[in-house]
Amino acid sequence: MKKFLFVAIIVLWVVPAVALVPPYTITPWRYGVIAWVQSPSTISKWAVNQALQAVEYVFSTWDQPRPTPAERWDQLKPMPRGAWNDASYDPFIAGFLPVPSPTSDDIWEIPLPSWKGEKILPLILIVFPDENFMDEWTSNYTAGGLFNYWYAKEGIGTGIPLVSNRSLWQLVHRSYSITYSYTTSSATGVTETLHHELAHWLFYLTCSKEGIDPDSFPSLITEGFPEYTAYPSMRESYWGVDAAFWAKDHDLTHVPYFMSYPVGASVINALVARDGADQVLNDLPDISRNWDQAIADITPFWREQLSAIDLTEADRAYYEANIEQLYVCSQILDPILSPEARALVSTLYDKAGTMDDILRFWQIVSSPTERPSDAVWAQMRPGEKMIAEVGSSYEDKDLQNQATVDEFRLRELRELGKWDEYYDLLITSLRTVIAHYGTLPVEETTR
Repeated sequence: MKKFLFVAIIVLWVVPAVALVPPYTITPWRYGVIAWVQSPSTISKWAVNQALQAVEYVFSTWDQPRPTPAERWDQLKPMPRGAWNDASYDPFIAGFLPVPSPTSDDIWEIPLPSWKGEKILPLILIVFPDENFMDEWTSNYTAGGLFNYWYAKEGIGTGIPLVSNRSLWQLVHRSYSITYSYTTSSATGVTETLHHELAHWLFYLTCSKEGIDPDSFPSLITEGFPEYTAYPSMRESYWGVDAAFWAKDHDLTHVPYFMSYPVGASVINALVARDGADQVLNDLPDISRNWDQAIADITPFWREQLSAIDLTEADRAYYEANIEQLYVCSQILDPILSPEARALVSTLYDKAGTMDDILRFWQIVSSPTERPSDAVWAQMRPGEKMIAEVGSSYEDKDLQNQATVDEFRLRELRELGKWDEYYDLLITSLRTVIAHYGTLPVEETTR
């Protein structure tokens, strides 16, 4: 199974002080540069080809031309002293974006690619060797990949400062960037992550071209668009099942963020089926200005499409596992999760489980558990952070606050060595925060 809760668009994240400057090298690629974080050179060619194929896939899916590389895109040219000041700190005046070399005193000129006849900022890929390293560096434990557009949105007009600090953190925020790992549970997972994150790039480029603020869209669109792009087949993808069950009892208002991926993909699918891919992109300004009307117009067709999906009991259990975010729960519990509970989660996400499997999972993890070694217990710190991370995505302020308090209290109990209190609070937090939207009743544990 791959990490799939959030394959996210991120405007800004906080990087832990211990991970500010991991060693990295920079090489050019057709649309900007790639920062290789502790990556062996043997995978470079393969990873670049994979990224180029992903660009081709994403733009062709929406019948859009690919961006055009700049002349001499494959050369890293040192920037003359004073050149950035002479260009008023504006890459579109300079014709390049300055990026510090991680291994010398040079500031490199990264030439601007173009799209539909206009210059655009380069796309920077930040490539990690494994997900755990990426998670620790980004302090984001639920994302398979991250798209960042901080300076692309905020820097233009006020100027992008010249930063000589050779920090990967600074590099992420120079332009559009995608952070991902080239190893996950499967090669397909990497490909789908790239498709999703590159679709964010296409969405932003389209919004910029139309003069639309991408933040004016709800997450059903901003996450639905890339999720549909990564998994375009309603009947074969995971989101068709999730959206079909969601449509039975809900509408398109007040969709929790983590469900905006599958439900949003089903909305985009309905728009494409009704209007065509080109028209969906052309209609983005109207959708942005009149979202409530867009929902009202598409909802009947959206329900009709989803009602045609044949759903099984295994599908129902799969949906319930997703709505309870059991995969996230299993990740939080991973250092101490029993083989039986782990197998139940795998079965459910393989669409081969039952509702009884979900009840059995909670029965197992709610039972008394022996105190682990200090080393194993320390490995649960990322899971504590995941609770706050998931809680922060909810609209409910009480849930947000509960998740934040739970994370703090869990860390405190761990540092005090109070295992029983720690584990009681952990399971309670999983049931009430992570699995908050589940439809099965929360039963008292028998600890």
